[in-house]
Amino acid sequence: SVVKNHHAVHFICDTMKMTLSTDLSPYDVDDLMDADMKAIHAEEHLAQHAVQMVADGFPGLGIVAAVLGIVHTMAYITAGVETIGAMVAGALVGTMLGIFGAYGIIGPMATKMGNDIAAEGRYLESIKAAMVALQRGAPPVVCVEYARRTIMPEERPSFNELDKATKEIKKAA
Repeated sequence: SVVKNHHAVHFICDTMKMTLSTDLSPYDVDDLMDADMKAIHAEEHLAQHAVQMVADGFPGLGIVAAVLGIVHTMAYITAGVETIGAMVAGALVGTMLGIFGAYGIIGPMATKMGNDIAAEGRYLESIKAAMVALQRGAPPVVCVEYARRTIMPEERPSFNELDKATKEIKKAA
């Protein structure tokens, strides 16, 4: 999954280049990686915020549609109750569509985008934890444990699962 994730690849490679070419302290590596993650998230959140802004504007569009429908209905004020009722109902459909679009389609889409961005952040946070531990001189198994501990509990593999997986990788190598 790391190779398929261009942010992760650049995140790891750029950090490794810096740590191999200069004498950075673990604190500097930590700060450097934090700054990189902050920049990545700022860029990713731009699209999510734009979609959320559209969702926030949809109820207003629905109200405008309703007002325009009522204004249009005023031209038919003498047409009878059935005609006016149908036209008012049509005007109110605009409000319903605006609210449904905002809270039923576009708003949830923006929330999903935000959740996906947060998951990406947790992914990079795991990589960062392992790399900072490595910079501090921890052995590889401890670096992996630092990364494991940053994973949300419902997604986190148990210590035994991870231990078994790392032993299988050792045997395969």
